[in-house]
Amino acid sequence: MYTGLKKFTISLLAIVFFLIASGCVTQKKKDDVGPIAKGYHNMTARYNGYYNATVLLEESKLALEQQHLDDYSKILPIHKYMAADNPKAEAENLNKAIEKVSLVVNLHRVSRWTDDCYLLFGQAQFMKQDF
Repeated sequence: MYTGLKKFTISLLAIVFFLIASGCVTQKKKDDVGPIAKGYHNMTARYNGYYNATVLLEESKLALEQQHLDDYSKILPIHKYMAADNPKAEAENLNKAIEKVSLVVNLHRVSRWTDDCYLLFGQAQFMKQDF
């Protein structure tokens, strides 16, 4: 029984030594993060800022589409939300969406949702007609 405890202690010390040695790095890149940190950034980027900005963008799109009435004597627009009478009415919601995705890009740059946030940023500016 004593030899089993001795083997367990040696293997436990070897695991601890391996974990400490693998944590030591001479040079580390700024965006080089481990898998747990990467998972954290992916999850918080998607389910916090990106999701909320997407919801705000969709609500704004629906509100702008409801402002437009089709006139069949003229050429119909491809995007009804671009032909809305007052696009500045939804500027507050679109500004919130832009703020949320900007925050995601700044805080979670290493996540895989960064490029989607840039696309959402551009869509919000397009809907706001802020060219």
